[in-house]
Amino acid sequence: MVCEPMGGGCNMNSICEMGENTQTCINDCMSCGDVLDSTDCANDPACTWNAGMMVCEPMGGGPETSCSNGLDDDSDGQMDCADTDCAMDITCSCGDNTLNGVEVCDGPDLGIETCVTQGFTSGTLACMGTCDAFDTSGCMGGPETSCSNGLDDDSDGQMDCADTDCAMDITCSCGDSILNGVEVCDAGDLGIETCVTQGFVSGTLACMGTCDAFDTSGCSMCGNNTLEGVEVCDGIDLGIETCITQGFVSGTLACMGTCDAFDTSGCSM
Repeated sequence: MVCEPMGGGCNMNSICEMGENTQTCINDCMSCGDVLDSTDCANDPACTWNAGMMVCEPMGGGPETSCSNGLDDDSDGQMDCADTDCAMDITCSCGDNTLNGVEVCDGPDLGIETCVTQGFTSGTLACMGTCDAFDTSGCMGGPETSCSNGLDDDSDGQMDCADTDCAMDITCSCGDSILNGVEVCDAGDLGIETCVTQGFVSGTLACMGTCDAFDTSGCSMCGNNTLEGVEVCDGIDLGIETCITQGFVSGTLACMGTCDAFDTSGCSM
């Protein structure tokens, strides 16, 4: 690294100025961004070597990169929460009962939040000890968070399906033979759905006992003249079967309308 002096003294600001010479200007010319290793960095009193980051930084350092790792990341003589860079970090500010930085709340300082603004009807809102979330355990009258856990989640004296919040929950509404809420079907109430709308040719559509899916076991593709699934035949599609393969001498083999057996009435011995 070469300093191009104009002669004179050194102002220690990493800039060669009028009046500075080679001997006194060398520290100025080594700007921290140009220093390549710790030896060069040590030659400039305006800089400090950050061994952790392997970089030369201005004396005083950049911002602390972590406020809880037990290291002086920016080599400014201040570590973690003792570093002014960490003043607004939640790790350091949480617990002073003053809402600031990225905190959601801090002790009794909840900002403008209450149980009501959090979706409940009453109660006392609090702050989690980590300052990153509200503690709603003291709130009441909010929605039941589960309708099948055996708990009065919202502390309103009503539990699971007995809570009006669960009126439309599939756990509670399934079985009343009325399609509502998020149900796909409910017993005999299939809405407008049939085996045909479900992609089958014929049959009787039903509803699963959980009300979240259709029972298509009663549906069939029989009647589309295509042999598939467990069908023995389908219309004119008899596979490779004939009256002869069925043990007769001649005649015309056909398929039963149920697709589960051959019609040999047209065959003869």
